[in-house]
Amino acid sequence: MDFLDWINRNRPGKTQDLPDRIEIAHESGEHSTLWKRSDNSDFARLRKLGTVYMQLDGLDLFSSTFKFASVLIPRVKNDVMVIFTLEQFESEVASVGCHFPELSVPFLYQAGIGYCAVDIASGRIYEYDAETGQSDEYESLEELLDEWLAAIV
Repeated sequence: MDFLDWINRNRPGKTQDLPDRIEIAHESGEHSTLWKRSDNSDFARLRKLGTVYMQLDGLDLFSSTFKFASVLIPRVKNDVMVIFTLEQFESEVASVGCHFPELSVPFLYQAGIGYCAVDIASGRIYEYDAETGQSDEYESLEELLDEWLAAIV
């Protein structure tokens, strides 16, 4: 899945391409910030997410509905840390008691739901609701996002 194409197709808006990030003011009224990946960030464990970490490194999507951790650099906007690093994020996930399969990497916070991890071999997405302890699985990031989109439209 080409992540930027998915966003433009499903939540279009006015895009501003800045040196370090892409800002999108969506027609729906939401706002997204997608930080560009620097050449020195190692995303090997996240390759199964496709273009998300090949092109980008840290995302705040749809007015903070989805927050994707940055590989190495905390992402700051207006002097406020908006996106954790993977290391910080993994620590947070552990502190709230989320349990993911051994070969998965926590990378995503979904507001009102909880945390997600990607299986480094298959690309399967594991979702964990921190409040209820319930979990779910998706075949891909696209399936997770499509389900969210179907629920709000």
